[in-house]
Amino acid sequence: MTEHFLELKNVHYAVDGREILRNVSLNIPYGYGIMLVGKNNSGKSSLLKLCEGQANPTGGEILLKGAPIAKLSYIQLQNYHRSAGTVFEGGALINNMTVYDNVALPLRYHERLPQAEMHSRVQAQLTCMQIEQYAGQLPAGVPAEVKVRTSFARAFIANPQILFLDEPFTLLEPQMLKFILVLLKKLKHDRKTVILAAMNTGSFLAAPFYKEIADEVLIINNNTISERGKPEDIRNKLLADDFAFNV
Repeated sequence: MTEHFLELKNVHYAVDGREILRNVSLNIPYGYGIMLVGKNNSGKSSLLKLCEGQANPTGGEILLKGAPIAKLSYIQLQNYHRSAGTVFEGGALINNMTVYDNVALPLRYHERLPQAEMHSRVQAQLTCMQIEQYAGQLPAGVPAEVKVRTSFARAFIANPQILFLDEPFTLLEPQMLKFILVLLKKLKHDRKTVILAAMNTGSFLAAPFYKEIADEVLIINNNTISERGKPEDIRNKLLADDFAFNV
């Protein structure tokens, strides 16, 4: 088995001729936590999409377990998506599905389980996230934090090998945030990979708990990785008077 779960080699990404990312190289081992920090439209979400295999780079190469993602067969790519969980800011739920059906979606799409087993797994996630009372409601009728909890339940239900988190924590109450951090630390302990996008340096500095799940912090600025290092080292740089940073 290759040492790295994901590898990015001189990756460039452009949309309609507009440069989003350039010259991004990154090795992501198994059981590793990466945090992306940058201002809005800096390319953090695009980098997540590239790592998910939801978009292809316009230059360079992305390897999944040593194999180029762009050359994976449809079945191989689907198997990768099956092994991944994603949580977005605000939840990004499917509006015409109930909370229950949103959580069940990965199992229905990727698994062929007996109805009783699927129901048991969905109920377990609803209970874990303390949202079972909302199971029959549509997203429009539930509080904003419940939408995010539902998104976490949906991401966790298939026991992902890799978890993509795009601004997921802003709406969570402190106790639920603490609980989810415990779950994320357990994933890493089980050699699962976590890639987390935070909005800006201010949110990083205000929430030092990120170091609990991030082994490395990447600063995305001017369409590329401008700084990288351990969370505490990056934090100290950002706090230093002589470190100017436009993020």
